[in-house]
Parts: sequence; C-alpha cells; structure tokens
Amino acid sequence: MLEKWSKEIRENSSNPAYHRYTSFDYCYGYFYDHRKDAKWLANKQNIEKSCLHLGFYLASWGMYRGSTTLLWSSFKVYEPLIKGVIANQDRKAWEIDVGNYSKNRENLSKLHELIKGKMKQILNKWPSETLVTKIMLGIFGCTPAFDINVKSGLRKAGVGSHSSFLKNIDAVEEVYEANKAEINKESSRHKILDFAEKSTNIYYTKAKIIDMILFEYGKRSKSAWSKG
Repeated sequence: MLEKWSKEIRENSSNPAYHRYTSFDYCYGYFYDHRKDAKWLANKQNIEKSCLHLGFYLASWGMYRGSTTLLWSSFKVYEPLIKGVIANQDRKAWEIDVGNYSKNRENLSKLHELIKGKMKQILNKWPSETLVTKIMLGIFGCTPAFDINVKSGLRKAGVGSHSSFLKNIDAVEEVYEANKAEINKESSRHKILDFAEKSTNIYYTKAKIIDMILFEYGKRSKSAWSKG
C-alpha cells in the first residue's frame, strides 16, 4: 500500500518535494522542530509563518474545497489556535503516538477538545472531525485524520468507525496491535523531507503510517486486508 503511495508521488510530480502529499512533511517538520519551545511558534516574528504552514497543509489536504467555511478565510484564521492552544503545549504532545495511546488517552482527548473548542470560537460553528484531526495530524502527528476514506478503511479493517474520537482511537489501536511489525517497519523507513529537499532525521509517526494505509484502503471498493 505504501509502495502505491510512493509511486503516485513519483509519477504525478517532476519532483517529490513539489507533491501535495509533501505538504505534510513541511508542516509537521516545522512544528516538530520547535516542540521544545512551542511558544516560539506564536511570537511576533514567527506567528505568520506558523499560520502559513498550517494553512497550506490543510489546503493541500482538501480542507479548502467546496463550500467549507475555511474557503472564505485567510491563513490568519489560525492565529488564535496557535497562540491559544498550540503554543501552550509542551514537548510531550509530540511524543503521543499509537504505541503509547493507553497512557496518553487523557492527554490525547484533552488536546482534541482544546483544538475543537478553539476552532469553534474562530469559525462560529463546530468544526468537522476531519478538520480537527487533520490539524492534530499535521502539527503533532499523533492521530490519523478521520476523514471519509480513513473511516471507510477502519470499517474494511473490521474494527468499525465511530462518531466518538476516542472510540476511533481505540479502533486505530486495534489495527496497530494486529499489524504492529509492519507498521513499525514502515515508520522506521519513512523520513520527512525538509524544504531543501533533503531527508531529515524526523520519522513519520505510526499514526501517520496508519493514516496513509487506511486512506488508501478506504478508497478501494473492496479490501482483503483486515485486523487479523
């Protein structure tokens, strides 16, 4: 499945660094690099760049299509989120991944609620679960983005999809536990690219790998892949 993803990047772009999928690399790498001092992301010199990274990643990943509220917003819309939520996180928020969900369940849920609540204040309406989890994925790499394809992938994997964030997290854990060796291997193989088009020492999280797999399986009409 990940071979298909890599092939698509090679075939649909003259340079992998230009492919829309690589917008994740630039966004996640930027925020990850400043995890030890997240307040740096929101200071006067850097807030514009922080908003741009998040906004362009979300645009590349489909959050500005159709009649979405974000379509009518500039990238400055993310300033309150970055100043009010992201800048207040310590480095432990970037350590949450599928392999340690059980001990971070409360922290993961709190992070989800903080982002959801802040985006409601910004947009004057409840944000979609897709938007909230794509923000979490792009900044922290801690959860798959629960869009229609990933949820379809969960169902085809035999673990079901849910309206509850934590129930979906439980489903992701099931997928991970049943496919741990493969997912760990892929996580250890995939490093993000930086803007200079060089491979970094930052690896894709296991949650990101699962997001990629479930997204592709979810797009298929049928799947032979399951949790067992």
